[in-house]
Amino acid sequence: MDRISHLPDELILDILSSLPNAKDVAATMILSKRWRFLWTMVPRLVYDASYLDIDYGRFSTFVNRSLLLHKAPLIDTLHFKIGNACSSGDIPALIRAADERRVHELIIEIDTPPSGDEFFNTLISSCPILEDLVVKQILNDNLAIVTVRVPSLKRLVLNQEVKNVVKSIANGFVINTPALECMNIVDFSTGCNIVESDMPNIVKAKVDIFHPRTEQLLGSTTLAKYLHLCLPTSKNVSYPAGNIFNRLVHLRLCTCETEWINLLMRLLRNSPSLRVLEIEQVHYLRYYQPRPCWSEPSSIPECLTHNLETFKWEHYYGAEEEKEVAAFILRSSICLKKATIILHRSIVHDEKLEMNKELSLLPICSPICQLAFS
Repeated sequence: MDRISHLPDELILDILSSLPNAKDVAATMILSKRWRFLWTMVPRLVYDASYLDIDYGRFSTFVNRSLLLHKAPLIDTLHFKIGNACSSGDIPALIRAADERRVHELIIEIDTPPSGDEFFNTLISSCPILEDLVVKQILNDNLAIVTVRVPSLKRLVLNQEVKNVVKSIANGFVINTPALECMNIVDFSTGCNIVESDMPNIVKAKVDIFHPRTEQLLGSTTLAKYLHLCLPTSKNVSYPAGNIFNRLVHLRLCTCETEWINLLMRLLRNSPSLRVLEIEQVHYLRYYQPRPCWSEPSSIPECLTHNLETFKWEHYYGAEEEKEVAAFILRSSICLKKATIILHRSIVHDEKLEMNKELSLLPICSPICQLAFS
């Protein structure tokens, strides 16, 4: 007995959506009369052209014909896996196929060396109303400069966590996205970073980069409400003089670099509306570099005397400069409601008890502040 055929259509469509290739989905039409058109309603399709011996002409014909026959009012996910047989000139046709079928999410997975700058630029330029873009690079791919010039883009993720070890290939990114609302950039390539437009709609930004020149990038985030920064070469970190983060209410800052205190204090001075401050150690400490030195500021930042309500420190080591920063924030934050300090997991039990006792004795300015340790 054909048990699957007795299942509801919705369940069968879920099963077909999990198949790894649209060719397998379409092949189910021969099973019975009921199955003849059922495959045309599948909401998720994967077209795999990554095989070494694939005939791209036949693949393209199959894509066009199968999508023409597809009857679902909306395709949730259309996933193309691209190999050597596909060139940059083929990308517009894939984009048009997705646009004509009202695709909600388009995934183009590029596995082979020919996917370079021209390929990527052709892909992006074929999406004039794109709102969400995620770019994740792999080790030794040949995409050098990631160029994103999309006026409609609202959410951008650029991930270049792996360094390109081919010294002859430059790295970096160019961004021109005036409608951007959310930005997440992780770039350890030490390449250039260029921002060509203002971002008046930016709400949330995460910046984790290795390049020392950050003026343009940080300058473009001054209107953000949420800011997450980790700048491993922060000694010369700067943003345009006079820039104030008037809208910033939530700041998260990494402590993995020597000059993080200088960056923290400058941001506190220039963020008068800040209500939430989080300090954390995202990356491993660089033990070959000296630790930062604390210098008592001549004045208390406005955000500490008027707005800061939540203070959280994760992976706290208890180094001398950390003690000084924690003490300064606790004794200066008049409106503070909750302060949480989470010790680093490498600290042993007895030492943790001693550090918690020491922290509990720090003066706290706010009479309503709840201090918690972990």
